Amino acid sequence: MIQKPLIRKCVFLAAALNLLLSPYFIVGIPVILRITMNSPDTLYGIGMGIVEVGTILGALSIGLFAKRMQMNTLYRWIAWIAVLLIPVAILLSPIAEGLGFYSVLVLFFLFIIPMVMVTIIVSIFVITHVQRETPNALLGKVMAIIMMV
Repeated sequence: MIQKPLIRKCVFLAAALNLLLSPYFIVGIPVILRITMNSPDTLYGIGMGIVEVGTILGALSIGLFAKRMQMNTLYRWIAWIAVLLIPVAILLSPIAEGLGFYSVLVLFFLFIIPMVMVTIIVSIFVITHVQRETPNALLGKVMAIIMMV
């Protein structure tokens, strides 16, 4: 198994992000758009495209944040993901019914896009950190363990 505690923690963090948030983005958002919001096909397609744009924006913006990010303050980034989930939950509750379909849809994506971006930024940062800390001879094995987990 992995001997360095920091690398082990990074493996578990990457796994937790992928196990907890990836299903939400891959399965949850389509279910929300199609079943909960009853979106027409066109808006469903646009919505899923918006989620992917958030992914691309997150990957492109990692360069802006990487120099200021540190492993010991990563919890702040993860806390932002949790904070962004709260308004999404409120928008999907009966409380938001009076806002109207399009208002809820726009607000939904205004919170989803930064959440996807932060998730991608954290994920890329953690994987990059693992690659830097892992000896070259073990890099393939460690990355295989991360992908497996």
